[in-house]
Amino acid sequence: MRCGEICKLASTLRIYRDLNDLDETALAAYLGCNIEALPRLALCRRPESDRPGFRQQVEQIAIYAGTRLDRLAQVIREVDAMKALSNAPFSDERASRRGFLMAARDSAEEGHRPEESINDADREEGPEERGSC
Repeated sequence: MRCGEICKLASTLRIYRDLNDLDETALAAYLGCNIEALPRLALCRRPESDRPGFRQQVEQIAIYAGTRLDRLAQVIREVDAMKALSNAPFSDERASRRGFLMAARDSAEEGHRPEESINDADREEGPEERGSC
């Protein structure tokens, strides 16, 4: 696969902003960084949340861009979940992506702890450094 815009965090950040109706200032605040860090973050290679080493890659990017590790991992995983749900067949045609994300967000507010879940894909360490900037 050729790495274009989809391999960079820019597309993930754009999708997350659109899904959550955030401007750049609000996204930066959520990620715990200043707005000047967003272009630096956007140019980083996007780690794949289902691959070994995801946590280490996100940590490396978070340190490089000055963001919160847990929030950056949550952004990536939320966009991945939205993509998976948008590709799933639905029996109820009235269901929308936004409705699913609102339910996921409600679940997150009820006790989801992203810092615990970022370790899920880290059971085995792979030789590939996919998430480095």
